[in-house]
Amino acid sequence: ARPDQELEQSEQKQRLLRAISQLPDRQRTAFLRLCEGVSIEAIATELHCSAPAVQMLIQRAKSQLQSVWSDEVEALLDDGR
Repeated sequence: ARPDQELEQSEQKQRLLRAISQLPDRQRTAFLRLCEGVSIEAIATELHCSAPAVQMLIQRAKSQLQSVWSDEVEALLDDGR
């Protein structure tokens, strides 16, 4: 990859990590554990809740991350105008 592509990927990764760090604790934990390949059932045991509750936490985390990422994209587009 070209240096400018590597820089852009690094910046995107930093923005994503910042957005993940801003999630509520239980959402962040559930989301990150899922990314690590941990099963929904194991996450539920770890968080002392039901599997459907974990699924809801993950869905809310994804929704919030998509919202943050969408805002980032809109801000970038606005800056280009």
